[in-house]
Amino acid sequence: SATPSTFGVFLASSRSETSEMAFGGWTSSHLVEPLSWGGIHDPEAGHWIIPMHGVRVNGRLLDICKDGTCRAAVDTGTSL
Repeated sequence: SATPSTFGVFLASSRSETSEMAFGGWTSSHLVEPLSWGGIHDPEAGHWIIPMHGVRVNGRLLDICKDGTCRAAVDTGTSL
């Protein structure tokens, strides 16, 4: 899908796949569910801070952040 001002990051989970960064859209074949869009908490901060509504570790939902007051920085491996 082509959409200006967007990008998609796909991180391969095995050597049989290739990681990818797509500018201007994303590769639909990498999706396992429909895309969802979320707002950026503070766009002036210079990096993406998003609200969090849950944390999973090894598939187990932890009992934190359920009220949506937690925030997380989205980073693809570059420095903030």
